[in-house]
Amino acid sequence: MTPNRTAFIFQNPIDRSLFERALPHLHSSRNHLIAGSGVPASYLPDFAELALPEPLPNQWWQIPSELTSPADAVCEFLFCGRLLRSKGIGTFLEIASLLESQHFTVFGGVDPSSGDSLLTAELTALQSQHDNVHFAGSQCDPLLHLQVPYPVLLVPSNYGEGLPRAVAEALALGIPVISSRAATCGIFDISTIYVAEGDAPGDYLHCFDQLLADHATGRLVPRMQAGRALVQRSLSEAGIVEETLAVYQLLENDRGNSYLLNKDDARLHSWLAQ
Repeated sequence: MTPNRTAFIFQNPIDRSLFERALPHLHSSRNHLIAGSGVPASYLPDFAELALPEPLPNQWWQIPSELTSPADAVCEFLFCGRLLRSKGIGTFLEIASLLESQHFTVFGGVDPSSGDSLLTAELTALQSQHDNVHFAGSQCDPLLHLQVPYPVLLVPSNYGEGLPRAVAEALALGIPVISSRAATCGIFDISTIYVAEGDAPGDYLHCFDQLLADHATGRLVPRMQAGRALVQRSLSEAGIVEETLAVYQLLENDRGNSYLLNKDDARLHSWLAQ
């Protein structure tokens, strides 16, 4: 592998570190961190980092004193992804069973190519077992068009994500996020989202309790503001495209160091004989 003609792009620092430990002889300067595929501009209206957006994205952004009681709010917990057990659909449904007064919506479909997926035949039975769960199927940009007062994105995944785009989309839209530690991917942390200590449903319920407490004491809005700022600063689609093109430009600039590419650029069709 020729170092000056090779580049690797990683979506998170954890994967990059694993790669560099496994192949220490490769030049780390050629390993580029580009976080995910980026959030489109439609998710990122202009906003002042320290100001409240107008209109408010949802009721979580309201001043707590304007509500009767944050703990009385009926929330809409959201699952976005293929219905794989490793992505946490089972945990999501367990949490729904424990929070019967809350609403749960699943955006995503079965994956016939994966043995880890729920089956289509199972969905009817699961729906009948969970009156507070709605299986909405696969939809284009479900969070972008969502209009509910108290949304919460729940990401109980241990799939081994590159970077869960739904988390970045939720942060851009001002939706609180409760995530497994695995799904943070070394990109998101407790300054912007709620991170479950373990994989048990109770660990996610603890995060939900903390979310409600933060809302009641005014600490939730600054966290959501920090999440929106993170996406705008580092996770926008335009920025990701620019970073990716810069890697290709780096390789293009190194063409002069390649014996083979030099011959091609000079249009020497019979250079093998020279």
